[in-house]
Amino acid sequence: MDLDDKKPLISNVAGSRKVMQVSLSLMTQYDDRVFKNVEKHRTALRSACLDVLRQVTEADLSKPEFRSELLARLRERINSELERLEGFGGIEEVFFAEFVFQ
Repeated sequence: MDLDDKKPLISNVAGSRKVMQVSLSLMTQYDDRVFKNVEKHRTALRSACLDVLRQVTEADLSKPEFRSELLARLRERINSELERLEGFGGIEEVFFAEFVFQ
């Protein structure tokens, strides 16, 4: 499932004039309840992801493991938000469908 609903997430890079634009896809092996919860709380989840993205610095972007670490942080934040709102997370993987830094 795509989190962005045709609207990528755009965030400033911390301490920089540069920006990041990402589109995220989510994966679960649980039932449709997880994706229904994602759909129901899409705005809150997008906001939570933007909170994570706005903490990224240019130094972070140069680390070889940056993308995998960022995806793990996004997954944790999405699941945390779903647990807060619905009592269950269920997102097993987060993928970049698009990643632009300029």
